Amino acid sequence: MENIIHVDEKWFYMTKQSEKYYLLLDKDEPLCTCKSKTFITKVMFLAAVTRPRFDESGNELFSGKIGIFPFINKEPARRSSKNRSAGTMETKTINSINKEIYRSYIIEKLLPAIRDKWPRIDAGSPIFMQQDNAKPHIGLDDEYFQSNATKDGFDILMYDFNFESQRSYEEQPAKKKPEKRKSMDQGLEAFVNTSVDWKETPKAHEFKADLLGLKKEEVKVEIEDDRVLQISGEGNI
Repeated sequence: MENIIHVDEKWFYMTKQSEKYYLLLDKDEPLCTCKSKTFITKVMFLAAVTRPRFDESGNELFSGKIGIFPFINKEPARRSSKNRSAGTMETKTINSINKEIYRSYIIEKLLPAIRDKWPRIDAGSPIFMQQDNAKPHIGLDDEYFQSNATKDGFDILMYDFNFESQRSYEEQPAKKKPEKRKSMDQGLEAFVNTSVDWKETPKAHEFKADLLGLKKEEVKVEIEDDRVLQISGEGNI
């Protein structure tokens, strides 16, 4: 469970319509401008974190922070203005993230950061990158990712919790139809809306899953190969 990297994306606005500052007497007021107060520019960031490492004395060996990468491009200015001349390289945000762009950021930015920051003592062990099921995300069997994920002796694997949950659900044996049945729509809604929260404490890792429509005795929790947590359940649908 220590070698799981959590990867996710988040939109952030460049500024706010109004902000409050407390300044010293000799400080100037900060200048913050945007083209429109109604349509403030926003930037998407790709973030990756993992479990930090500590020695026996509690000293930090590895912070667990892999990196934060903005989705931006460098483009030459088309026209001259009072602030810069034509041809000056400007930073432009990428407002539409597709599978090709996401793949390039994973391979060209995230994988090198992992190889650079990962603790050398664990470099030979499999590393799992966990992502959700957003449309731009690459598949578990993406050949271009696999060819780059094994460089320099690393073994980095893509892991999709939603995919594993669905596979476990589909592999459950069929059961006889009970007298009282839930509708198919209710069963699908409970499955799609399943969420899992992970919390690390000094003594253990705590996982909290909202499995709607399942009783406690219908949920099965297993650990495969001492590193993969599998949660499955059988309910009356």
